[in-house]
Amino acid sequence: MEISEERLKELIIKAIRRVQLENAAKHISMERQKVYVILSGALDNQVRECFLTLEKQSKYEVCAVIPDNQDSQKLAADIYKANICTKVIVGNPADFFETDVFVTIFPIVSRDLIIRTALGFSDTYETRWIRAAMEKGQKILFLQNGLEKFTGKEPKAYIERILGYIRIILEFGIQIGNEFLETFFLPSTNNFIQTEKRKIITASDLGTYQKSGKIYLGIEDVITVMAKERAAELGIQIFKTY
Repeated sequence: MEISEERLKELIIKAIRRVQLENAAKHISMERQKVYVILSGALDNQVRECFLTLEKQSKYEVCAVIPDNQDSQKLAADIYKANICTKVIVGNPADFFETDVFVTIFPIVSRDLIIRTALGFSDTYETRWIRAAMEKGQKILFLQNGLEKFTGKEPKAYIERILGYIRIILEFGIQIGNEFLETFFLPSTNNFIQTEKRKIITASDLGTYQKSGKIYLGIEDVITVMAKERAAELGIQIFKTY
């Protein structure tokens, strides 16, 4: 059967297009960023919102990770029942760090977790995970909305000590924020993160203060040690307003 030149050209174009679409599909699949969400307690609205936010962004392959203990089966059943995540993994941190490259998200961050992480302890499921992630150069995000809040009745010295631990965590490269943005998955340092009540200042933010030469800190504001040292080099003064 003879085929005209025009028909042959049309078939070739269709074949090339099909291959391009197949390659694009494979590329998209390969480029999906794996995200492990660490859970060690009952589901609450903060955890549900975390999963729903990630689900809306199809570029993430989301896995719920829970410790292997007496409550793991119930927690896994609750996750499936709530229909917030289709993949639940039960296991030890060491099982995940051989070949995978991924981001870890902690939707709930207790004060104990802040303290233990800052002090370098690895005596709980969560802190063992954090240690393994840092040893492999994996990225970690603490959701800012998930940080355990102060009651307002704590002694000033206690609050300052906890904020000091948060500074240490930031210097470890652990990020604190609420955004699930592509920029989080790119190589970066902790950028300026601010809420109505708290701002966190790192060395990269000091350009904002060079003109005035002054930084004013509220009781919940955080400035990293590196930022303090760099501010001194730049002649920027730091004042506490409390």
